[in-house]
Amino acid sequence: MLTGATLFGYRNKYSTQDFFKKRVFRAIVPFIIWSIILLFHSWLVGKFTYKNINEVLSAIITTRIYHGDIYWFFIPLISLYCFIPVLSLLKDNRNILWYMAIFLFVTHSCLPLLFLSLGIKYNNSLSFPVAGYVLFLILGYLFSTIELSRKQRIIIYLLGLISAFIRYAGTYYYSLEQGKIDKFLFGYIQFHSVLLALAVFVLVKEIGKNVESVKITNFLAVLSSCSLGIYLIHKLAMSYELYFLQITADNVYWRFAGAFLTYFLCLSVVLVIKRVPYLRVVFP
Repeated sequence: MLTGATLFGYRNKYSTQDFFKKRVFRAIVPFIIWSIILLFHSWLVGKFTYKNINEVLSAIITTRIYHGDIYWFFIPLISLYCFIPVLSLLKDNRNILWYMAIFLFVTHSCLPLLFLSLGIKYNNSLSFPVAGYVLFLILGYLFSTIELSRKQRIIIYLLGLISAFIRYAGTYYYSLEQGKIDKFLFGYIQFHSVLLALAVFVLVKEIGKNVESVKITNFLAVLSSCSLGIYLIHKLAMSYELYFLQITADNVYWRFAGAFLTYFLCLSVVLVIKRVPYLRVVFP
């Protein structure tokens, strides 16, 4: 959603050529660099199972590298970047964008889950003929450019809370039934995921409007500049944290405090490396 909010209007700031140059250095370069770093790491720890260059390249493009499975989002992100120049031409045609958003939500987020719940096979050819992740781009742009009333915001927040309840209560219920973790409600495009993401987006936007302190704004800008770097290394960092703490990922204390420990550890690493010439290229 943030991508849609910030990049839909790129034509007002720079050319499409510059747009792609920025995206290459922002996404493709760190993806390749960190995939190579993790390949080297997998070799160091005895997890390098690839027999030839084709298997290595396949592992990179399918993000099946040891600790690199979290890079899956780069692939649809790169695809979405390629689609943004088309969507940007529709920036001022909000009716078309709302039309796309509604039909994407219905055919990608609601109907497949409804059919599956009823035990009926869903024909994906019925879905709106673009990738479901486009929905987040469009919603991000639309909701970043409209002012919602207090009543509308409350409705969105309530839908977000209900969606969170559906996901976690539903997962708990189905997991008890199956005797193992059930991932029926784990889909990123499912309606509850979309509504929860929208609620968080609207909440953060509203909070941001009320931040007037320059110091707080600058502090948040620094944290924001480190977010991609933190994501790139967080799983690798977690593996070493668990190793040195001699605990497993299902440890109760880790489940509550581990996220904060990992965040601040990764933030420190990213901040330090960003100050080192040449090395900072790995954290754009």
